[in-house]
Amino acid sequence: MAIADEPRVDSVIITGMNDRTENVSADERLKLAARHIDHGECDAARAQCEAVLAAAPEDVDAMVMLGRVAMLQYRWQDAIALFDRALRDRVDPWTLANLGNCYWKTGDLDQAEYCLRGAVAVAPDFTAARLGIATVLHARGRFEEIGRAHV
Repeated sequence: MAIADEPRVDSVIITGMNDRTENVSADERLKLAARHIDHGECDAARAQCEAVLAAAPEDVDAMVMLGRVAMLQYRWQDAIALFDRALRDRVDPWTLANLGNCYWKTGDLDQAEYCLRGAVAVAPDFTAARLGIATVLHARGRFEEIGRAHV
């Protein structure tokens, strides 16, 4: 079921093409983008994120969400650029891990490992990042390091 088909409490359905969206806050747009992502509607999510960035080019949350959309669309270089840009303003483990995963997907295992280790440095209990490190070490044939790294 598309978001527009869902019952709504309010009377305005926000879409990328709706003329009534000019007064919608960035937070509302990003919440809607997240719902679009949950429903597999990446183009609609992308439109919401791009609208936020058009109004506020330094909005880190919009950059990160747009990076997630790029990942879902297998646009790894776009995702890398967005996550890298977001990390200049705010370092968080999820963005570092997503960046590492994008580098892994493009075959840049050095950068992938660097980013994933950075995510673990910021959040030592971040299991997904530790698993990512193990995956990169395995891909590099560094099997003995997997156990020593406590990943």
